[in-house]
Amino acid sequence: MNIFCKKMNSSAQMHTLEALMASMIMIGVIVFAVEATSLTPLTSSTANAHIESQL
Repeated sequence: MNIFCKKMNSSAQMHTLEALMASMIMIGVIVFAVEATSLTPLTSSTANAHIESQL
């Protein structure tokens, strides 16, 4: 029974590590997407307002 317990413990640790790494990747993708979309040409800014005023 001791061997079975060690095998389950190792498997559980690997699943936990996998879940942590997956969550870190997901957080990184979300942060990247938010940063990338916050600087679009349609974002209201002084440059966009200047271009709209010229039109």
